[in-house]
Amino acid sequence: MARIFLAEDQRELSRMISSSLRIEGHQVESVADGQSALERLLEGKYDLAILDIHLPGMSGVEICNQLQARGRANTPHILVISADADPHQIQSCLAAGAEAYLNKPFSLSNLLQSVDNLLGKEPIKTS
Repeated sequence: MARIFLAEDQRELSRMISSSLRIEGHQVESVADGQSALERLLEGKYDLAILDIHLPGMSGVEICNQLQARGRANTPHILVISADADPHQIQSCLAAGAEAYLNKPFSLSNLLQSVDNLLGKEPIKTS
């Protein structure tokens, strides 16, 4: 069982993702805005963070940048989800520390496969 953090402001999508991950045996916590997401990620120990790019208050890219800037000892794996398929946006996410990117709409099987792939990796160590 992994501890997964979800930051998604679309209520129905957040429920669907959370429910699906719980069925797979994961513990899931979620918020709907960027500032709360950053605070929770800095406080908690998560194996994976799923972040929407366009969150109220702070974007998923800004959250990634803040996590990197603070040099946390164990940063969770980060999967970014967004309806924005702009290649520059995708590159910004990856440069900010995200390890995977899924375009909305995505299939549940693609999401679960991405989660499994990321959870199979070693935690990121930063100095």
